[in-house]
Amino acid sequence: MPADYLLDSSTVLYGRVEIGPGCIIESGVVLGHPAPEDVARSLWRAPTTKSTNMFYRQMATRATAIGSNSIIRSGSVIYAGARLGSNLDCGHNVIVRENAMIGDGVYLKNNTEVMKGVVIGNGCRVAGVLADNSVLGDRVSSFGVLTHRYPRYLPPRRPGESASPDETAAPTIEDGAIVGRGAVILGPRVIGASATVGVNSVVTFDVPRGTRVFGPTSSLSS
Repeated sequence: MPADYLLDSSTVLYGRVEIGPGCIIESGVVLGHPAPEDVARSLWRAPTTKSTNMFYRQMATRATAIGSNSIIRSGSVIYAGARLGSNLDCGHNVIVRENAMIGDGVYLKNNTEVMKGVVIGNGCRVAGVLADNSVLGDRVSSFGVLTHRYPRYLPPRRPGESASPDETAAPTIEDGAIVGRGAVILGPRVIGASATVGVNSVVTFDVPRGTRVFGPTSSLSS
């Protein structure tokens, strides 16, 4: 029985990958790429395998899911454990790292980077970089850079081990907020519902719902 989705012959699948009906997966896409820490823990096995593909397939133990009627354009890499909703419009050369959760009807612009554990709500439009564990509510437009820095090296967690405070220090963007192009949000800041962060702003504080920040020093405006 033929598949109910279109999968280019150059697509690479690692581990368990679920692809919903009506999807289009273009050339050069990688689905289920193993997490770097999973590869690092098992490097001792590499000499015993015949190819990188075989080795990576052994490492990709987390299931990856692509929702129905989604399109993933050429050059994109979706890591193991990511779960992408239906009606996703994914541009070229997009990176979605392990355990990211993306809702329905999301648009990821070309070259977007969605890092580990990011949660993106329904109906969002996203470009730029979303730091590890960032959270976007529904209908968010984010075209800047959400980032945080670890004060020290954090080794990979063991199964069942909880995240440290350093790992969760990431921005939260609530429903209907807009982050302008080139804006930067640093650390565990909350951008309130329906707030607006202006183009090229740098935000180092919480932004109340319905307010605006703008300019390189990010002053507040009601």
